[in-house]
Amino acid sequence: MRGFDVLDPHLDLSKSYFLEASAGTGKTFTIENIVLRLLEKGTPIERILIVTFTRAATLELKMR
Repeated sequence: MRGFDVLDPHLDLSKSYFLEASAGTGKTFTIENIVLRLLEKGTPIERILIVTFTRAATLELKMR
């Protein structure tokens, strides 16, 4: 299986990704960077769906 590198400029942002990892491993950082790259490409925020499983992660993403 190929590794996932959110900072790879060739990462296909048109695909769906499922991120599963332990606490403190950078999931929120990864989601934040994907959203920023989509916004930079002109994707309206209303077209981006982010699902998290804790209120803390949701709040942190909203703040970022």
